[in-house]
Amino acid sequence: MRFVYTTSQLGKNVSGVIDAADEKMAAVLLRRQGIIPITLALADKKRYTLLSNNTGNDVRPSLFGGKKAKSKDITDFTRQLATLLGSGLPLAKALDFLSEQSANQAMKSTVEAMGAKLRAGVGFSECIAQYPNLFNGLYLSMVRAGESGGILDTTLDRLAEMRESREELTAKVRSAMIYPAFMFFAMIGCVAVLVGFVVPRFATLFQDMGQALPWPTLVLLHCADLVKNGWWIVLLLGGAAWFGLRHYTANTQGRLKVDLLKLKAPVLGKLFLTVSMARFPRTVGTLLSSGVPLLSALQSARGVTGNQAVETALEQVCKAVREGSAMGTAMTQAGFFTKYASEMATIGEESGTLDQMLVKVAQTYERAIDQLVKSLISLIEPVMILVMGGMVGFIVMAMLFPIFQMNLMAG
Repeated sequence: MRFVYTTSQLGKNVSGVIDAADEKMAAVLLRRQGIIPITLALADKKRYTLLSNNTGNDVRPSLFGGKKAKSKDITDFTRQLATLLGSGLPLAKALDFLSEQSANQAMKSTVEAMGAKLRAGVGFSECIAQYPNLFNGLYLSMVRAGESGGILDTTLDRLAEMRESREELTAKVRSAMIYPAFMFFAMIGCVAVLVGFVVPRFATLFQDMGQALPWPTLVLLHCADLVKNGWWIVLLLGGAAWFGLRHYTANTQGRLKVDLLKLKAPVLGKLFLTVSMARFPRTVGTLLSSGVPLLSALQSARGVTGNQAVETALEQVCKAVREGSAMGTAMTQAGFFTKYASEMATIGEESGTLDQMLVKVAQTYERAIDQLVKSLISLIEPVMILVMGGMVGFIVMAMLFPIFQMNLMAG
């Protein structure tokens, strides 16, 4: 049987024919030749059927949830698309399958539109480029590299792994902050109850004493009055500070200064820096293994660090590499990067395994993040207990001082 297929080469769709016993075998033969078909059908067939029962893979009933696609939704889409392409399903049919499985109407419409554009002759990377709100420049770069090299399924698989690793890293940091955040709000709530409800009941007693109050009691009474009558001022000042900070960090220089302060923070600074460092080498290593040139990989990785100071250092690395410098040397000169990362990059360049070395650097940083998070939690817990105990102790002593004075005078 003769089958007609279309595939993407250099961003353009081209057609061809192949002889095979059935459609699934035709897809397998094309994959052996390094060709990922967009569409595949009998030479005398004009309609394309969906091989949803012949993928040989377990696809979840729903890839997306909610009204707006989140980062996790895009990662799941990438993983499922890589699985379907790896099983030999043509790209357009894979998109049809994923659109049928989508429970998110916005994402469903997007995937359906991409499938229609593919059949109209638009390359997959061009389809991706038309949805920058869902697929960023890094995603687009990897799709283009996989498309041009005929390894789109492998590239999507690496892209999914990279996104999953990044999301896992973010989830670890967030989950580690849940307990300290709970303790912090519990502390604020406890102090608010004492200052807002308990202290005012003693205020009348203190005023009737007719004598000068000690300064801790005066401070406590003023705080109680502020909580009771001036809470809106606190909210107003907090909102103004938040909007001012947002406006200040809206420009590059302001964000650079704030990010530098974050990296220099006594306890959290090392964690922020290590998280940024882990994202950079994994992204560059994944891009290089997918066929993206080094300079393009470095440029694409700048936006994933999440810190303007690290992005500025990466810009210096890009400039040095563009001028002919080795990446390891450029990293040493730019600062921020550890000696271990620079030396691993140098070894990778000399041995031709730069992508593998960078991934190993990322794994080392990720293990370091686990240790930092554990150390941070073990440090925050006793500190917050001490702070909470100190504040409650101050409130209790401030209320008892006048009573002690009254007893002494009565004696």
